[in-house]
Amino acid sequence: FPPNPFFFFFMIWFALMLLQLSLCSDSVVVRLFQNGEHDVESGVEGVEVTLTASQFTSSPDLLDEYTRTLYTYLAQTLPISKNYVEPGVFLYPAGVVSGAGVNVTASLQSFTLLRRPTQPADSCLYLVPPGLHFVWPFVHDGHNVTVDSSLIFDESVYYGDQVKGTVIGPLQPPQPVILESLSNYPKVFELHHFFSTADADALIDNIESITDEENKLQRSSVGPKTGAARRFSNVRTSENAFDSVSSYAQRLKRRAFALLRFPFYNEDYADGLQVVRYKQGQAYIAHEDYFGADADPDFNFDPATGGSNRFATVFLYLSTPDAGGQTVFPKARSVPSSRPGFAEFGPESVPEEAASLFEEGTWESRMVDTCYNSFSVKPRRGRAILFYSQRGNGAVDPSSNHGGCPVLGDTAKYGANLWVWQSVRHGITPGAEGSVYVKVDAVFVNEFDQPVDLLWQHQVISRAVQPGGTVRMTTYEPHEWNVVPADTVAPYEPHVLASHTVRLADGEEQRIVFGPTGT
Repeated sequence: FPPNPFFFFFMIWFALMLLQLSLCSDSVVVRLFQNGEHDVESGVEGVEVTLTASQFTSSPDLLDEYTRTLYTYLAQTLPISKNYVEPGVFLYPAGVVSGAGVNVTASLQSFTLLRRPTQPADSCLYLVPPGLHFVWPFVHDGHNVTVDSSLIFDESVYYGDQVKGTVIGPLQPPQPVILESLSNYPKVFELHHFFSTADADALIDNIESITDEENKLQRSSVGPKTGAARRFSNVRTSENAFDSVSSYAQRLKRRAFALLRFPFYNEDYADGLQVVRYKQGQAYIAHEDYFGADADPDFNFDPATGGSNRFATVFLYLSTPDAGGQTVFPKARSVPSSRPGFAEFGPESVPEEAASLFEEGTWESRMVDTCYNSFSVKPRRGRAILFYSQRGNGAVDPSSNHGGCPVLGDTAKYGANLWVWQSVRHGITPGAEGSVYVKVDAVFVNEFDQPVDLLWQHQVISRAVQPGGTVRMTTYEPHEWNVVPADTVAPYEPHVLASHTVRLADGEEQRIVFGPTGT
């Protein structure tokens, strides 16, 4: 039979379709962003990147090499933004995290998750700079992302069964945790199903049983603690207690670390869980949770230069007062007005009872006006919010300024907050209760014959330190420093070339040499 031209064209078309299907199955298109910076409303929509199956591996032995290559490719596509970068140093990401909070490596499992997203956030990737942590992106007003509940609630799997002698078993929630975007400047999210009303009641009941002088319910103080004395202010009139040891506090602290996607839990990275009580007329004027550089001259509060500061705050509302008691963000650039429940966050009329509580012109009176004319979150028993004190590049965020609005009714407001630091917090000195760190000015020297990365504990602080190169850093006892071959991908432990633990006994100025014979 003579050849049929239609059959010929059909075979060409069929072959092209097979080729297209093959290409589709071996590649995936994702959107790449700076850490935490995704705002559709402001036009920050990332860079489109195509990843192929050849960039991923099923071999555990090759995973580090492939992940390093993948991270380098992504960082070259969208150079990483950090608040401080040493001149001439290529900034290699410490991690790549999806918009659903899942760490992405060059494993075939990661590739499969990218190819088969269960929600839009799965297809967005965020580059985390060295020494910093993942920051949840805003995306747009009312944006929802469902967080893997097993990573938030199953503490026995994520952190181990024993917590200060208390058994913490799995606690699977009836509903998944949902992160809902309220604001980008500052970054504020509502956390749905993060804790229960039973947790709220237990925390309130527990603070009455705290009797030690340091942590019992008493007038709230302000500022970093630089000695035994506590400082007070007439613009913070609430009461507070610190709960660091109860099973409820331990569970909620670990839950907060997991929500923030920290790869580990460390008591030194957080203040105790603070439970606050505001009675009628009590308030806390607008302030920042992070500390200024001059808050304590003996401590480095700058995250971009190896220091530490408050990174994020998780606030839990334990009761519902009759009126007032909002958390107000007076420097917020916008109010979440395009979503259901707008009245929970937006401006409204000032209640009449405010005039009878405060004289006109007092700071409380002015604050009431601010609270009812700005972006604020109303206290509702069982509600939780997350807000950041740092942006994704390590810069502190002045727009995170916030305050506790005056309670106007007879019912007290109870709340609980956890301040999570970017690394070891201010005020910790082993064996000396109430004292603070004495800083050590250290110069780290690389005497290996290859470039190395300098790590403080789990975090990369300086990349590709050349042979003979030096890094100057402020550090403290008992900080642990490690070096690994340049561009090593986590986990770092198997690749550590040398380690050093800082001891104040060696002096306040130290030259720490890493080399083939140790330090």
